[in-house]
Amino acid sequence: MHDKFAIVTGSGGSIGGAIVERLLAQDYFVLGLDLADNRVHSAFTFIEVDLSHPQHIDALFDGQIVLGRHNVLVNAAGVREIVPMPALSLDEWNRVLAINLTAPFVLSRRLAVEALEQHRQAVIVNIASVSGMLGEPERTAYVSSKHGLIGLTKQLAIEFGHAGIRANSVSPGVTRSNMTQAYFDDPQQMALIKSGLYLDRVGEPDDVASLVCYLASEEAGYITGSNFTVDGGWTAGKNL
Repeated sequence: MHDKFAIVTGSGGSIGGAIVERLLAQDYFVLGLDLADNRVHSAFTFIEVDLSHPQHIDALFDGQIVLGRHNVLVNAAGVREIVPMPALSLDEWNRVLAINLTAPFVLSRRLAVEALEQHRQAVIVNIASVSGMLGEPERTAYVSSKHGLIGLTKQLAIEFGHAGIRANSVSPGVTRSNMTQAYFDDPQQMALIKSGLYLDRVGEPDDVASLVCYLASEEAGYITGSNFTVDGGWTAGKNL
């Protein structure tokens, strides 16, 4: 049993990877869940898992996951679609909701129950999005899933708070990542994005990771049920 144990979904992605590195630097033993992750570290273990299948997630807790004294779950895995709503297939809707919302629900509920039964501390941090606070063209499933993830976070906070389990969400704005790299390669798109920012730079994965690690720490011990934006002012206002 480790003193500090963390599970990070989407560990092979840009934001998930930055979170893993931050947690490793803070002496966590980290379990990464994703389709691929080539990281090599003595305190890191990777399990390949398709998060769109809830039964695969439950199976992880049947002998493969041993909680530590202080436990953190970061649901960072996410996918999206860019397609007009009339063309959005039910299969694509289900895939996005399965990974972005159902997987965090299954993992969070199972971790909370295990922590309660074993009398362990636990913190849950869900990576939502400013898309969970606003509507966006051609992202119906993604926007819906992120709105739902913020709601799930609040439910986790009120359902398990009396047991000492905290849950918060972090909502990044446009952040440099594998998912958004096409934006950064398009000068016209970047000009549009920067026109909605109130700081003189775009978001980086470490901007998200630093807040996640703060929320996971004892310094944030009285914070639960909240959603934190990391968006350079994107949701603060708009140019008229």
